[in-house]
Amino acid sequence: MRKIQTPSQKDVLFGRKKVVFLHAGNLLLRALVTDRLSEYEAAQYSEKQHISYDIVRTVHEQGGFFLKEEDSWWIEVDRDTARTKVRNHPSFRREELLTEIQERR
Repeated sequence: MRKIQTPSQKDVLFGRKKVVFLHAGNLLLRALVTDRLSEYEAAQYSEKQHISYDIVRTVHEQGGFFLKEEDSWWIEVDRDTARTKVRNHPSFRREELLTEIQERR
């Protein structure tokens, strides 16, 4: 488990604070998700998993980590937790949420 005192601009941070939302690494994540959005929306479940893992790998290849804050430190999360963060990104969930709304009608 990697402990980091100050995240780099390439790190993706977990959390709901405005500073997390505006962090450079989180902005990069949003750009990566946006770039793959149409492909993701057209994909089957297994392909969606592959796309989300690709995005995690891209962040790692660019020197970034997926970090959550714990006791005044930033702790690296495991690859599956990082993939879940990507998978649950609001842009990727848009289609699922619209489908759920339509099914409820």
